[in-house]
Amino acid sequence: MRASARASRVAAALAAVALGGAVGCAARSVLAPRFGAESSALDESLFAAAWAYRGGDCETAREYAEAARRTPDLAQLLIAHCDELALEFSRARERYRAIAAGEASDDAKGGALARLEEMERAALAGFSRTGAWEQRARRIAGSAQARVPRVIERGTPPFPTWLRVAGVEGWALVEFTLDANGRVVAPFVADSDPPFLFDAAALQLARGSRYEPPGRKDAQPWNVLVRFEVE
Repeated sequence: MRASARASRVAAALAAVALGGAVGCAARSVLAPRFGAESSALDESLFAAAWAYRGGDCETAREYAEAARRTPDLAQLLIAHCDELALEFSRARERYRAIAAGEASDDAKGGALARLEEMERAALAGFSRTGAWEQRARRIAGSAQARVPRVIERGTPPFPTWLRVAGVEGWALVEFTLDANGRVVAPFVADSDPPFLFDAAALQLARGSRYEPPGRKDAQPWNVLVRFEVE
């Protein structure tokens, strides 16, 4: 089955599971071979919310997220992302802070802390990824301006468990400078799709990687596109 067809089938099944009833029971039989026991600790409503968010439908994503009883931290993270995309920055920041200060999973806490750091950096720099900066990032990602350093040591990006189990894929474009030893300095996510979902994982990969030293003082940015694909 082609990846796009498989993704559509999984997304439809997730939505059916979240709705419950006889349709939901049938959908679980579709999802069981895909998710296995690992999904038992998570929440089908959260999976459906993630797929709605991936499709750009924050209204539906919020509805499913609010129904995710077993994973309130990840649900709140997803809702905070929707707040941010709706330019409700104060509300998003409040949710992120609550997640970071509470008893949340590593995926939820890491995602919240990454967004708080980025929001602070964006505020100081006077731009937001929801505006002109996002447009610039997209131009960089597809143009000759992008500079990709030669990798000396690169780890495996830590695929967020809940997104991997749900089958949600994506990418993040990380921008940074390099010190004289090829270590990453001041990395940030210039753009990502779906927005924000893989930011924390991409930043963790960038910070743990080492690249060929520039050989001279070089303040120009480098770019690395990190892809998250379900095998």
